Amino acid sequence: MYIARLTLPAKLEESDLERLGPALDGLNTGYYAARQIEDDDSSPWLMHWITEETPNISDFSMRLNIWAESQNINIGDINQNWIIELIDETKDWLAESYKGFQPFILADFYIYGSHYQGTVPSEKIPLLIDAATAFGSGEHPTTAGCLEALCDLKKKGKSPKQILDMGCGSGILAIAAAKLFPEARITAIDIDDEAIIVTKRHQNLNEIEDSQIVGDAGDGFRTILCIKNKPYDLVIANILAGPLKEMSKDLISCLNQQSYVILSGLLNEQADDVLASYHDLSLTDHKQIKEWSTLVLATV
Repeated sequence: MYIARLTLPAKLEESDLERLGPALDGLNTGYYAARQIEDDDSSPWLMHWITEETPNISDFSMRLNIWAESQNINIGDINQNWIIELIDETKDWLAESYKGFQPFILADFYIYGSHYQGTVPSEKIPLLIDAATAFGSGEHPTTAGCLEALCDLKKKGKSPKQILDMGCGSGILAIAAAKLFPEARITAIDIDDEAIIVTKRHQNLNEIEDSQIVGDAGDGFRTILCIKNKPYDLVIANILAGPLKEMSKDLISCLNQQSYVILSGLLNEQADDVLASYHDLSLTDHKQIKEWSTLVLATV
């Protein structure tokens, strides 16, 4: 196995790095990012892709440039910024990547990795997520907005019994929902088989019963498991603005008469456009964290 390491400008945001990661989907078995110098915002980013075969840097650069342009991310001239290393397979490279993931508090949760040896504050809900960087760990503003929205619903006395996490990724939102609403049954759906595997692993790490979270990979709301378990009292969809608009009719059709929807993965300037696709629902909250928005909607 190999690591393809790319140096990227320090001015990029963590959200930019997250959007760049999938540029090489199909050519890698995982990716993560970290500052060259930890906790130094002026330090360049190091983006790592793990590959089974020797990376073709010319191909990688071409794909990354095309993807970055489509995402409106300025990565500059990257052709000379690659370093390829053969992985020492006796070394736990994933554990090494976890070193940059420090525990943090978000809303009612204390989020940490399995490498953490400290104590969890008694007043917080423990949430164990093995993520190398902000990708799927809760630090990204879209995930943070969803976690805050879930905690708000809990504080308002809401108790959804059937919950759908559409595009579950690492499973963090499904796990959080399970801890906040222990009586709920949660369906986790993602187009990527690996996401379902990671979600299941996090479910086990957090000692969530097998029956409380059930997951499957498939084509969104057309997934058999998703259809089987509807209607839902709460739907969480942390994806992107385009898919959120496209899936609006399918999402609304699987709701109960008194349901809530949490939408995220959209930029602040995209919020009104996405909201227009959900005109049958009522906006109850609009969270803005940095340049990202989270919308909380309810059936009228």
